[in-house]
Amino acid sequence: MPGVLHSLSHCYISIKYLREEVCRRRENCLKYYIRAAVFDGLVELVRQHKVDPHIIFDTVNLPTDIAQQTEVRVPYRKFLQSLEVAAQHTNCEHFGLLMSSHQGLSVLGNLSQTMEHATTVGAGLKDLFKFLSTHTDALQANMQHSGDMVRCSVEILEKDILGLPIQVDLIASTLVNTLRQIIGAQWSPDIIRLSRRHPGDRTPYDRRFRCLLQFDQEINAIEFPASVLNLPIRSANAKLYTELQIVMERRLRKSSNSFFRQLQIAILLGLYDGACGIDDIAKSLGMSRRKLQRKIKEEGMTFTNALTDQRNELARRYLKYTDIDLTSISEVLGYSQVSIFSRAFRQTNFIPPSQYRHSSRLEGNG
Repeated sequence: MPGVLHSLSHCYISIKYLREEVCRRRENCLKYYIRAAVFDGLVELVRQHKVDPHIIFDTVNLPTDIAQQTEVRVPYRKFLQSLEVAAQHTNCEHFGLLMSSHQGLSVLGNLSQTMEHATTVGAGLKDLFKFLSTHTDALQANMQHSGDMVRCSVEILEKDILGLPIQVDLIASTLVNTLRQIIGAQWSPDIIRLSRRHPGDRTPYDRRFRCLLQFDQEINAIEFPASVLNLPIRSANAKLYTELQIVMERRLRKSSNSFFRQLQIAILLGLYDGACGIDDIAKSLGMSRRKLQRKIKEEGMTFTNALTDQRNELARRYLKYTDIDLTSISEVLGYSQVSIFSRAFRQTNFIPPSQYRHSSRLEGNG
């Protein structure tokens, strides 16, 4: 009998260890990082607002000179937290816009040089989206053609984040600034879509973007005529561009591209395209349904769990940071009825979506 109990105890400990190991692996896979160069300009900006930068960096447990360590990779969550804390202390709702004005294309390192030496704007953008993960694995960028227009979108993969509106502003402004640096300072897109609710004062946004602005959108994107892609880049250097391409390809192979990240991106894009079934996702990842199921199982989860997690993350963002109505949210997330969406949300978050939105606003105003 003691031998049996010992064996059962050993078996229980082994199962518990395996479960803990799966959780650790999952948490590590879901951690996102960004080059410390993105902190460039933050110290100067908060000082202009009469705020001691040490307050910001002490809060997130980072040194004030972190921006000088350009190639060090810091948790993306800490970067977002630093923006949120800075916005609170400076009492500036459009802090993301101001942050982008203090940064140049050089923040992207070798990636910025690759873009500057590309022959056309289209080639430069293609490089930006292809090699973005060498700068940060927390963002996913895509470029889509629709008739004579082009849409460039950027999505944030990090979950349960603070300061999302600030980051949305920073991403859009940085993308526009990047294009202005290689096209011309007077250039502006036709439309900018932001997945955040209307700011209290939109004057800084109109002044910065100089185009049609649409808030409460499902995605973060800029849109402009496809003819822009054919514009030549004056600083192009074919020889240097080829050399930089080799460097970036090498870095891309070393950058983080875990299966979790690939799956998360595939589901995210599938939701936007209305094709988020397991066969759709398997096809987008270039593998069979059976192989996808096997890889997901190896990570200790199911496809249903992965899809539910992504749907829930998007739902929480839309409810907390936008005024998009529940019907539209349920449609984006692939639910046939609002009631089905509401029931699924309540099962995961223990409160109805309308109550979650209300409590999030109260929390934000507190």
